[in-house]
Amino acid sequence: MFEELLEVPPDAFDRVDAALACLEEHRVEANRAAYRLMRAATGVWEHRLGIAADTGGDGLIAAQSAVAEIAVALGIAQSSADTLVSVDQQLARLELTRDAFAAGDLDYATVRVIATVLADANAATVAAIEADVLAAAAHLSPQPLRSAIWRIWMRHDPDEAHTVRAAKHRSDRTAYTRRGTNGMTWLTACLTDLEGAEADQLISELAATVCAADPRPVKELRADALMALLHGESHLLCHCGREQCPKTQIQNLNRHGFSAAPV
Repeated sequence: MFEELLEVPPDAFDRVDAALACLEEHRVEANRAAYRLMRAATGVWEHRLGIAADTGGDGLIAAQSAVAEIAVALGIAQSSADTLVSVDQQLARLELTRDAFAAGDLDYATVRVIATVLADANAATVAAIEADVLAAAAHLSPQPLRSAIWRIWMRHDPDEAHTVRAAKHRSDRTAYTRRGTNGMTWLTACLTDLEGAEADQLISELAATVCAADPRPVKELRADALMALLHGESHLLCHCGREQCPKTQIQNLNRHGFSAAPV
């Protein structure tokens, strides 16, 4: 029985190898297409600014209109369209990254990380570390790559890297809500790594103030814990329904309700 289950067709590995080779071919093609799409988007942006310059129009309005056109054409958010053009502009001084993207060796997500992290690096820094950054990009996904780029930069010029990173902390820190689906909303915050770790720890600690019989899954408890933190509460009310709950809680009556009904 087991011999039959473990029997592998003689050409199975050949078929898998062929499928993997096909996958690699399509990956490269997709990356090259992403590069051409980025260049086309920048072409629209440059064309609109050129018309504004020739006709005495407002360059800022022309740029904003171009970004809106790109967003509509690609079915993406205007912020994503603006980033697409900005990344292409950054690649003018990141020649190794640009060439690797054009050849299909890098995907757009990876290129975007490289371009955004090194946006404020001086020319000498780019020349010194870009090859090392690309070496890291060959085996890292975008988020680990972001951290790796900062480490490479810190080793090369710690003063410049610290100055730029401090400025990014000031400019990037934010919190906002975004309407989701099915009556749900996403709450997003961009914090420093330390602040993020502190927030995660506080949410985890507050979510753990209910007993093991509480029926809510961890993700729901964390959402409830976040809301409790926003209201200045120190615990969650346990939903176990038992009269002798080991997590005896006192209801916080100071929570302020939200009077405006969402549309």
